[in-house]
Amino acid sequence: YVSTKDLGENMNLEELEQDPAYDTVLVTGLSIASIDKDGVIKSMLGEGEAYVYVDKAKVTEYGKTDDYKITDKDIGKELLVTNPSFMIAIYPPQYRAIAVEVLPKGTSATTGTIKEVDLGERKSVLIQKEGYMDVLILINEDTKIETHKGEKIDLKDLKTGSNITSYHSSAMTKSIPGQTNGFKLVVEQ
Repeated sequence: YVSTKDLGENMNLEELEQDPAYDTVLVTGLSIASIDKDGVIKSMLGEGEAYVYVDKAKVTEYGKTDDYKITDKDIGKELLVTNPSFMIAIYPPQYRAIAVEVLPKGTSATTGTIKEVDLGERKSVLIQKEGYMDVLILINEDTKIETHKGEKIDLKDLKTGSNITSYHSSAMTKSIPGQTNGFKLVVEQ
């Protein structure tokens, strides 16, 4: 593979990464396979692989705000990566992370907008992901729901159209929409 580090000088990547005009995206579905001496993470992405550069990223651990150093003990854990919305079209994908959150094994994340909230017997939140299938997050008494500022809120306070990040089980049904158990919902209201 060709590293974006090797391409960086010719493509002015450093300038692009610092440009605040670029939007960011959250990338999920990456699990840590290995870490090299420079801190480049080789990860599994579906059936393929991807590389995540964390040298300039703010790295935290799930549920904490302190800086975190990814080590070999994190192999197999999931990543939630904040990345510039632009990406060089090479394979395997290479993410120049701005922020990385290390999630516990068995935890995944889904980002999108709230399409529907079911307050009935089977409490749930339907998340619409642009360009992807919707995901139904099942809510139980242990599911934490909060604003992006960390304020606790109730399921009934969620509004259709709000941006949401759901931390949930990696196990998901193959139904349409896929269904999974929610651990924590973070909502921008």
